[in-house]
Amino acid sequence: MPAEMKRRALDALDELPAGEIICHGDFHPGNVLLSDRGPILIDWTGATRGDPTADFARTRLMLQVGELPPGVPAAIRALAAVGRRTLWKLYERNYRRASSIRLDLVDRWTIVVAANRLTEAVESERSALLGTVHKLAG
Repeated sequence: MPAEMKRRALDALDELPAGEIICHGDFHPGNVLLSDRGPILIDWTGATRGDPTADFARTRLMLQVGELPPGVPAAIRALAAVGRRTLWKLYERNYRRASSIRLDLVDRWTIVVAANRLTEAVESERSALLGTVHKLAG
């Protein structure tokens, strides 16, 4: 990440609340299993304690720019685009009902989570992530 973008992301982080809520850290359709009792969220290896708005922002970001694994058939990729939009609408509506998320902080948290995602070195997402940081950080 260019040094100026890194500085802006760190500046944004300094101004955001730390939070004390358990956050999943990697919520996406692949981490949801459907069972007879309803959906079950799996893969809590990235769980942290923090501001739930950060978790919300990461989910939004991943549904916008996250890449499917290599080798996924074109038909599944096409369905994923529709599924992501549908999942996002359901997730956002239900999350906002169940939580007192601070919508005024979502874009600022998105700068931070996009910068963090860049450290994961998913090359196919790099351009979109840099664009997100640039757009939101000014």
